[in-house]
Amino acid sequence: MSRLVLLVAVIVAFSAGAAAALDRVSQQPPQPAALAPPVAPPKAPAPTARLQIVLSRFNGDKRVANQPYVLVTLANGRPKALRIGAEVPIAGVAAGTKDSPSYKSIGTNIIAEVTLQDDGRYLVSVSAESSSPYGDDKAGRPTFRNHRLEGMSYLRDGQAAEVASATDSLTGEVIKMEVTLTVVK
Repeated sequence: MSRLVLLVAVIVAFSAGAAAALDRVSQQPPQPAALAPPVAPPKAPAPTARLQIVLSRFNGDKRVANQPYVLVTLANGRPKALRIGAEVPIAGVAAGTKDSPSYKSIGTNIIAEVTLQDDGRYLVSVSAESSSPYGDDKAGRPTFRNHRLEGMSYLRDGQAAEVASATDSLTGEVIKMEVTLTVVK
């Protein structure tokens, strides 16, 4: 019997302690909810930029070729591509014969990115690759001229910059790439 009384006393004591603890918790002021991180104001849409890319070849001071291209893109840092060209048949190479020629891509591939900077300037990055027939070698096989120019510059609206130049090792001609940025309003 004394064990039973002791067991009942222990149960009553635990129940009273638990009730008192619950009562203290319910009397405490409610804790504020966790603060949500501040929401950034929505960004304005990226402005539209018009890029004029001019690939020029010079023989000394004389301009011998001028190829202008225009690309319109958003100033959001995403690449935009412009590809123009053709496929020309090449007879007698390993992949083909005169009856079944293989083909070589020629033309111009341009990839450009424009990113609006916090200071109002635009970071312009341009890569231009050009391939064209150059004639035949001494064995009568076709040869091709290939150029790849890459450059970048910070520009403001209406500003132009020469972003790359190189000398053709076969002809001595200088190839230049100039970029002009215009913000479309």
